Amino acid sequence: MAAAAVAEALAESVQRIVAISPDRVSEDGPEAFDPFRRAVTQASRGRDAPPSQLLGPVESKEMVLKFLVALHGCKKMYRRQVVAVMAVLMHEKLWLKSLLQIEGFPEDLPEDLRLIVEEEQKRVEDEPEEAELPETEEASTARRSSRLDKSVQQLAAARFQLQQIGFCATDTDAAGEAFTVFNRAVLWIVQSPEQEDDELLSKMEEKENVLEFLADFHDRRPKHRARITQLCVRLLEFETWREALASSNPSVAATLHALTGLSAPVRASTAVNLDTAAELAASRGCIGALYLRIVSAKALPKDAPAPFVRASAFGAAAQRTETAAAVNAAPRWDATPFVFEVPTPDASITIEVLSSDETGDDLLGSVSFKVLEKAPESKMPKLMSLPLDAGGSLDLELLFRAAKSGGYAPRGTQSVVAGLTAALWDLENAKVEDGWIVSGVKGGASGLACPAGHPIDKRKEGMSWRQSFLQGETKLCNLCSSEIHRHETRWRCFHHCDFNVCEKCYVKAASAQ
Repeated sequence: MAAAAVAEALAESVQRIVAISPDRVSEDGPEAFDPFRRAVTQASRGRDAPPSQLLGPVESKEMVLKFLVALHGCKKMYRRQVVAVMAVLMHEKLWLKSLLQIEGFPEDLPEDLRLIVEEEQKRVEDEPEEAELPETEEASTARRSSRLDKSVQQLAAARFQLQQIGFCATDTDAAGEAFTVFNRAVLWIVQSPEQEDDELLSKMEEKENVLEFLADFHDRRPKHRARITQLCVRLLEFETWREALASSNPSVAATLHALTGLSAPVRASTAVNLDTAAELAASRGCIGALYLRIVSAKALPKDAPAPFVRASAFGAAAQRTETAAAVNAAPRWDATPFVFEVPTPDASITIEVLSSDETGDDLLGSVSFKVLEKAPESKMPKLMSLPLDAGGSLDLELLFRAAKSGGYAPRGTQSVVAGLTAALWDLENAKVEDGWIVSGVKGGASGLACPAGHPIDKRKEGMSWRQSFLQGETKLCNLCSSEIHRHETRWRCFHHCDFNVCEKCYVKAASAQ
C-alpha cells in the first residue's frame, strides 16, 4: 500500500469515527474502528513513509482519542486492539500532545491506557530530539547507514539479553529489562523507512524462543500486557514470525492468538503415543501419563468475552486452550489435548475457566481433583462433565496410562508436559493403533510420516528452555528408540504430533527414497 493510499485510508476511517455520536459508540463503533486500526497498523510499519508523516497530519485527533477511550470502555472484546492502536498513536508526539490537552486525561484513563501514556511521556522526556541532517544525497546515504547500524546494534543487544536469561521470564525483573530492550529495538526497526531494517527483524533467529518468552512474560506481568500486545502485533506483521508462531508450542500459540486476534489454525488429525509418554514419565520417577482435553463448558455464572481454560498440574508450567469464539455462558473449545506426567498416586490437577483482558484474568470457575480418582485407565479417553465451584460445569476427556516399567528413582523434574499436540478431536473417529491414539482423517503423505500421516519434514534444532523445563532434557526417537538430547537436531511434522525422529534415522529414510 503506497503512502498516499495509507493517508487516504486514515482520512476516510477518521471521517467515519467523527460521524458517530457518543451514544452510538457501542452499536456503530466496531465497524468504524476496524478500518482505522488497519490503517494505523500499516502506517506504523514505516514502509511507505515515516509514521509521523502519515499519522501527524490526521485531523480531529481529540475526537478520535475520545472515541477510542469510549470503545475501550463499552466493548471489552475490543480492548486489546484499542490498546495496540493507542500504543502506536501515543508514540507520535502530536497525538500525545492532543491527548494531554483533553480535560481529565491521562488521570481518568483506564489503567492499561494510562500506563501507555505515562511511558511515552517518560520516553519523550528522556530522549532528546535528533537534529535533522541536510537532505543532500551524501547526508541521506549517511543517515540510512546510521539507522541501519543502530538497528543491527539494538537487535543484537536485545537478543543477547534474552539469551542471558534463557528466554525465561521466571525472574520478572530481568525479564522486564530484556523485554524493554527488545521492544525498543523492534519499535525502532518497524518505524524506520529503510527496507534493510525489516529484513533484519524478519531473519532474526530463535523466533520460537522469543515468542515463548513473550507468552510467559504476559502471564507473569499483567501490567505489561498492553505493551506485549503492541509488540506481538508488530512482530506478526512479518510472514516469518507468523510461520514461527504456527510452529510454536500450542499453548504459547493460544496465548499469542488471544493477544493479537489472529485466528488459530485447524489441524486435520493428531497422533499421540500415551504409552511412550508413560514410559518417559517413569524414567523421571513418575507413575504414568495423563491425557486431558477440554471440550466445552455449560451454564457458566456469567457471559465473558473470549473465555479460555488453563490447566495447572504437579508444579509444571500451566497450559491453556485457545479462546472460544463467541461471548456466551456455554463456550466450546474442542481444544488441543495436554499430556501431563503424573508424579505420585495422590497427585491433583486444577483446571480454571477464565476471561482475560489487558490488566489480568477474571476467574469464572474452577475444579480440582486427584488424577487417579477421575481419570480411567483404558484404551480410549473418557468424556465426562465436572461441576465448577462457581456454578456450571466443564466437559473434558481424561485418560490415564500407567508406566509398564518400574524401579525408576526420581531424578530432576517430576512435573512435565510430555506431549502437546494439535487440533480438533472427534472421539468417534479416534483410534488406537500400536499404542498411538490417532484422531481425525489421516494424511496421505508418502515416505517418512507420523502415524497421523503427516510428512516428517520440520527440522528442530534442539529444545527451547520451556520445552526442556516442561518435557525434560531428552526425547526418544520413535523409529530407533535412541535418546535425542536437548541440543541435538530432531525432525517432526508441522502438526505438533508427539512423534520425533533423530537425525540419523531421518538421513537414512531420506536416502532410501
